[in-house]
Amino acid sequence: MDKSTKIPLKIRPMIQKDLHQVSVVEKDSFPELFPPTAFSKELKRQNSIFLVAELDESKKEASCFLPGQWNQRKANDETNKVYQNKYTGWTLGQGFIVGILGLWNMANEGHIVTLAVRRDYRKLGVGGTILHHCLRICFEKSFINVTLEVRASNKSAQSLYLKHGFKTVGVRKNYYTDDGEDALIMTTPNTNSFDYATILDEHIRNTG
Repeated sequence: MDKSTKIPLKIRPMIQKDLHQVSVVEKDSFPELFPPTAFSKELKRQNSIFLVAELDESKKEASCFLPGQWNQRKANDETNKVYQNKYTGWTLGQGFIVGILGLWNMANEGHIVTLAVRRDYRKLGVGGTILHHCLRICFEKSFINVTLEVRASNKSAQSLYLKHGFKTVGVRKNYYTDDGEDALIMTTPNTNSFDYATILDEHIRNTG
């Protein structure tokens, strides 16, 4: 697959009609996760911000990323044949959701509780796009900082967070219930600062 491939996206708030599809996205991204996120409850929480990364079908190149078209292209990639015919939760007439992010506002500090991307759509910039949008919201809302937990073994996710100004500040031992893996605690500097706005702007310049 061409590493320069860019998927056209629009980031928007999660809504009620997305619930089935986002549950499928989460299951695809984290098959061992239990219990699953109660998205319907999260939408009712005043201190929750849940976003979706949806394929922007107003762009002419979007059609090749729809289920079937994109999976057929990936069928020629010998390194990625696991999910060619999986259930997507998507139906014609719906926007096709490829990623989700959830954040809690905890006393004016952000805590990212989920960031999931469909496995067939990773390494296309989906995670970075939705994360950047979320951090911009945190900046505009004058959050003090943003914190998250990430598996100690998940180097690709850690790299993404480092690019957005996160730093490792601690470890939660045996955090993940499925296998007892440790979680790294990562946090940003003050998101309501000129310095952090510069970090976000620099990321945009570097990624286009």
